[in-house]
Amino acid sequence: MPSRQELSELIRHACEERGWGPTKLAREVSIAAGRPPGTLERQYARRWLNGERAPRHWLPYVAQVLNLDLETSGKTCTAGSGAKATDNAASVSVGRVHGDRPLVFHAPPGKYLLSKDPTAACDTALRAGGALSPGQCPPQPTTTRSLGDGASASPSAGEEGEDDMKRRTIIRAALGASAALSPPVLELLAGQQARAESALTTAAGRDAVIGQWEETAWRYGCGYGGRAPITVLHDALLDVEDVGRLLVQQLDTGERQRVLRVCAQLSGIVALVLGDMGHPRDAHRWYANASAAAQASGDTTVHAWVTAREAMVPLNWGQPAAALRLADRARTLAGDGNSAAHALAAAAQARAHAALGHHAEARQAITDAERVRDRLRETDASGTWYGYPLQQHLVHASRTYTGISDTGPAADMQAEALRLISPTSVMSPALIHLDEALCTAAGGDHDSACTQAVHIITALPPAYRTGLIARRGQELASTLPRGARQLPAARELREALAATPLA
Repeated sequence: MPSRQELSELIRHACEERGWGPTKLAREVSIAAGRPPGTLERQYARRWLNGERAPRHWLPYVAQVLNLDLETSGKTCTAGSGAKATDNAASVSVGRVHGDRPLVFHAPPGKYLLSKDPTAACDTALRAGGALSPGQCPPQPTTTRSLGDGASASPSAGEEGEDDMKRRTIIRAALGASAALSPPVLELLAGQQARAESALTTAAGRDAVIGQWEETAWRYGCGYGGRAPITVLHDALLDVEDVGRLLVQQLDTGERQRVLRVCAQLSGIVALVLGDMGHPRDAHRWYANASAAAQASGDTTVHAWVTAREAMVPLNWGQPAAALRLADRARTLAGDGNSAAHALAAAAQARAHAALGHHAEARQAITDAERVRDRLRETDASGTWYGYPLQQHLVHASRTYTGISDTGPAADMQAEALRLISPTSVMSPALIHLDEALCTAAGGDHDSACTQAVHIITALPPAYRTGLIARRGQELASTLPRGARQLPAARELREALAATPLA
């Protein structure tokens, strides 16, 4: 395996040949990994080019997009595993790419052969026809082609039983005698679990699997929980793909509706996180997927929730008229019942009316949201992304009152929201403090407002200094009168925002 500096030189040289900078490299690597283009942040690619750090888990995709041939002087190392192969054998190891599904690197001496499908990679090795030893597989046959050369020939039906037996040998070899389960072993177990799941054919088995996915969707609704948005996005994308596999199985009508409901919820979570990270266009696309799944499931409550959540995207990104249309549609879907979706839709209407200068309508809509919230069941008032808890209502109400220049009630609501917020939350308190800064600026104290905003933005971990945080900071900067823009604190705010990309 090349050293960090050697790898940096390889990457830098390949990028120079293509005329790529860190932004282009990050985009291409994200796409190769099957992720949205902005998943990998620019600063990580810059550090690879500068030799500050190695790609590690992203290495397979870096090698793929730059067409790197990573020579290892007759020894094969697999990214992240440290395994080596002899001169006459290839190695099989399992790695992980930022929460991605298992990756098996099947490599003859001196080459990296990458596969996204662990089962296919194992099959390639197993069809070589040699004896299997722990941590190794037989030399690669000449009929097998590596990544980029096309797929290898399929095995005959009679080989499947023998291959399954050999897969079990691989699992035993990977587990070894250690009592601790390393991440590669856990990934291998996850692959086996997926095969076991697909083999479930009984109604009881399907009910259990769908129930587990319903619990998974509910856990995502509990919010970031101190995790960076990119981490939640990675996991949610994988789970959306995995739960979609259930739809190709034989399901009765009730089972299919349950799976579609989970698909709608998980797709909505992906869209929500993308919006927070500063990708409104991609968020709308995922909300469209969520809306289609919710409509197909026949669950109008979930459909209303998806639509109300989507209204927050144009609301947060300066398109109140578009937000109002979505909020109106969400209230229509929610009907007259007391649901979290109904309350959220009314709150979105209130904020949109406030941004459009419709003060009376804004006050009426936020009153409607409060009325519905007061009548919610305990589960609908819970502190999740699916619910409409008091803390969330206070945030929306404070934004509404700030929008209509009634900063007194807004400040009280912000203080109460901060008191109720989870101690593990990172983004929510930062957004509330930025709302406080907006109120301070509306009261005429522009210097204090800018100073507070700079402190909030720069104190955040780097993974959070993007998207909605940047947008809220820019909102404050844009409200400053001409004279206040020359204040030292205002210049510091502009500098902090320049280092805080929208996406």
